[in-house]
Amino acid sequence: MSNEYYKIRPQIAKAWYKKGKASSDAMEKFIELWISFNALYCKMGDLGKLKEYQQIKAFVNEQGEEKYRSTLEVTDLFNERIIKNLHPIGSQPKDTTPEWKTLNSQTESDIKKLQDLFVCIYRARCNLFHGDKLPDDYNDLLIASESAKVLEHYLTIYFNAEEH
Repeated sequence: MSNEYYKIRPQIAKAWYKKGKASSDAMEKFIELWISFNALYCKMGDLGKLKEYQQIKAFVNEQGEEKYRSTLEVTDLFNERIIKNLHPIGSQPKDTTPEWKTLNSQTESDIKKLQDLFVCIYRARCNLFHGDKLPDDYNDLLIASESAKVLEHYLTIYFNAEEH
C-alpha cells in the first residue's frame, strides 16, 4: 500500500464516524463507528507484526489518557456485566476476566483501563462479525448500543482534537 493510502485513512474514518453518529439503529451504529475506529488504529505496516487487539492497545496508548479519560465514564455496563458474558460461541471462547478485573481495579492506570475497554469492544465486534450476535436479541442490542456509546464518545474527542 502506498503512503497516499495512509493519508486518506483519517478521511475514511471521519466519513464512517459521521455516518455512525447519524444512525439510529444500534447494530448499524456500532458497525459504522467500529469501521471508523478501525480505520484509525489499523496500521497496515503493523499487520503480521501485531495482532489486531495489540494494534488497538498501541493506538489507545499512542493517543494517551488525558483527553480520553472521560470515555471510562460513558457506561458501567462493561464493568458490571458484558465483560463477564462476552464469550464467542465455538470451541475457543475468549476469557475477558483480565479486562474485567482491570476495569474494576482501583490501582490500574486509566490508559490500561482504556486499552482493556477497547479490547472488550473488539471482542463484541468479533462476536458480531463472526455471526454470534442476533440483530433483535435484547442482550446483543445492549452490547451494541453500549459499545457504540463508547466509540462515539472517544471518536468525538478524537475528531474535535484533530480540528483544532
